[in-house]
Amino acid sequence: MRYLKYIAGILILVVVFNKSNLNEVWDLFRAANYLLIACNLPVFVAGIALNSYKWNLLIPNYRFVTLFTSNLIAAYYAVFMPGQLATEGLKVYRLKDVKENDITRVTCSVFVDKLIGLIGLLIVGSSGILLSAHKDKLISLAYIFAAMVVMVLLLIFQTPLVIKIFRYFTQSKLVHDWKLVSKIDELLVSAQNSFDEILKNHYSVIPIAILLSVIFQVINIIGNFIVAKAIHIDIAFVDFLWIIALISIALVIPITVGGLGIRELSFVGIFNFLGLPAESALALSIASYGMLLYHSSFGYLVDLIWGVKKN
Repeated sequence: MRYLKYIAGILILVVVFNKSNLNEVWDLFRAANYLLIACNLPVFVAGIALNSYKWNLLIPNYRFVTLFTSNLIAAYYAVFMPGQLATEGLKVYRLKDVKENDITRVTCSVFVDKLIGLIGLLIVGSSGILLSAHKDKLISLAYIFAAMVVMVLLLIFQTPLVIKIFRYFTQSKLVHDWKLVSKIDELLVSAQNSFDEILKNHYSVIPIAILLSVIFQVINIIGNFIVAKAIHIDIAFVDFLWIIALISIALVIPITVGGLGIRELSFVGIFNFLGLPAESALALSIASYGMLLYHSSFGYLVDLIWGVKKN
């Protein structure tokens, strides 16, 4: 299955490359301001730190440094994982000092943290559309983003209810004595308790986490904006808000490994909508992925030097 994802990504890249003038892409890189690109590193570190602090709000009994380390390592593996959801799962597996009886709570925190991150992304994307010169053409997308925010919020707060509904079936006399069903019910109880604990102070924690998520997404987009400016691509920052939001949502779908091909195809499609050449889109996509590889190498060093231990 993994090889199929590699093949799919390569095939998409071949199609995109065939429709682009690679000499023009190379010219953009030759004229790039690499000193400006280097400024992207502190932006990346700031984003990881803020994201780790947001996660720390949900599981305050873990040290910030521990969560920061886990996020750095996950950023490295994200380059090779099929979709962002698989990467989120690694945060639990690669988190240091996770006790066996705490795995469920950490897993639930990652789930909630991911959904909060998605809300921040959708808010930023909607804001970019409303401020964009292309607002009239994109207003339907803004409505979709707003509807998704409501749906994700409902998912966060109603997950405990969904678990209770599942437990209604696992506790029925007909199947309760089955060993497998009993194990499932134990997991559901643990998940229910974990969600209750995470959400018990939701009136203060969740809004703050959403605000931090919005700031994190803006920081991430600033990093992409810097790369675009470095290779002389002129797009308004407000347009980058919805462009990166749209591409990030597309990358959640595990069609290819590390978003290979999907990222390039998305950039080309959006640039075509804006009346910009495919070569600029391809150059920005390659540069963004190159920065991702560069940044993620720090996660590899962290994993190599400190590693993770599970008690």
